[in-house]
Amino acid sequence: MMNGLAVRLSLLALLASAQLIACSSDEDATQDPPGNGSLIDDRPALPVPDVQPGDGVYSGVWEPGLLLDDDDTLLSWLAFVDLAVADDFALIDNLELTNETDAPISLTVTLRVVGYSETWSRQISLAANETTTIDTIRPNFAIDRLQAMTSTADATIEFTVSDGTRAPNVYQHAIQILPLNRVRWTSESGEPLDDTIVTLITPDEPGLDTVLREAAEFTTGRAIVGYQGGTWESFAEQVEAVFRALHARDVIYSSVSGSFFDGAQNIRLVRESLANRSANCMDGSILLSAAYERMELRPFLVFVPGHVFMGVCDSSDSCEEALLIETTMISGGDFDAAVESAWDQIDDTCGGEWPDFDASGEQDCFVVMLEDAREAGFRPLPLVR
Repeated sequence: MMNGLAVRLSLLALLASAQLIACSSDEDATQDPPGNGSLIDDRPALPVPDVQPGDGVYSGVWEPGLLLDDDDTLLSWLAFVDLAVADDFALIDNLELTNETDAPISLTVTLRVVGYSETWSRQISLAANETTTIDTIRPNFAIDRLQAMTSTADATIEFTVSDGTRAPNVYQHAIQILPLNRVRWTSESGEPLDDTIVTLITPDEPGLDTVLREAAEFTTGRAIVGYQGGTWESFAEQVEAVFRALHARDVIYSSVSGSFFDGAQNIRLVRESLANRSANCMDGSILLSAAYERMELRPFLVFVPGHVFMGVCDSSDSCEEALLIETTMISGGDFDAAVESAWDQIDDTCGGEWPDFDASGEQDCFVVMLEDAREAGFRPLPLVR
């Protein structure tokens, strides 16, 4: 699906299924509605300009990329994935244009999501009867406009095609856009998207600087040093310090996971969790992961049926040992209990000890390694300063 994306540890079960993360491993997962088929099977046709009655100059068809789901919904939290690495996440995967004449032509093609992106433009020269394909089209999206969204919005993809002899011919395709914090766990065609959640982990969020300054007060040396302490004790103290700093801020557990409709779930962004001082299991895992990534540690997400928590590798070059943290226990302030709870879930739910989960297919447990996701192109969402 993702150009060989190897986000999950290979030794873990890769049985991702559509689910509402309910922050309780005891609850049944809520299933997405079935997909309605792929637009690729019925590709929208570009218009043929009426140059002369009955004479066509060009024809064209296009296929949506994974950024546009099969129900014509734009998955906005994926609008800034690095296409140089994860090129499946274009808005348009293939645009095919054919010169229908016996003479060379030159076309100017533009594309934009009206009101939400800049205009992408390309000059195309076609020999007589030639067909050419443009891969991976994605205009630059306006992060400020997307961040301002609070609900799903109607929008329009607009193509223009011109041969330079008359006004451009315009083709419009109606879509909907999800807000940045409304995430689908699977696409309409059944592709798992849970590992793409890492785009919401934003380590450059300005509010994290204050959290880390506060966390330093809970360390022996009153400093955030990441792995530089060189011992397990130093590493564990650094990890615990952030947990304690968030507890001191009165960050409470909120079981409300947000709306779930159209196969989407609301998730609090890092700045929202800090401002509201509340987080469910997913929000808390994203918040802690962002803080630890800011510290140049190596966090990861652990998905179990209906629930998620997080962990941190104990070394900059391996993950044979790790601290797992049940993030819904930040409000209680007991770090040791939060670690013990997370390990109990590994033992009870995932059928094995770290890192050897049961991969027999009976359990749906897997890990999303943040650094692997970054290398695969799933970089943090840009921030509006």
